[in-house]
Amino acid sequence: MSEKAKRYAFLTAGFAVILFANFYIGETPLGWATLFAGLGIYYCGWRGVCPACEAGRCGVESHSRV
Repeated sequence: MSEKAKRYAFLTAGFAVILFANFYIGETPLGWATLFAGLGIYYCGWRGVCPACEAGRCGVESHSRV
């Protein structure tokens, strides 16, 4: 999977979690926690940072970091 596809996957997932928190959970503590989790996922996609790749445990493709 290309780097661009990983970024778009995180952006899409983060946006979906944000919408879910906004429309279905509402202004509850769980809703706010879900919203901030969605923002974190979106931020990972926006910055191009895959947490699993950074930890060296990404199973998508084997690559070496320089």
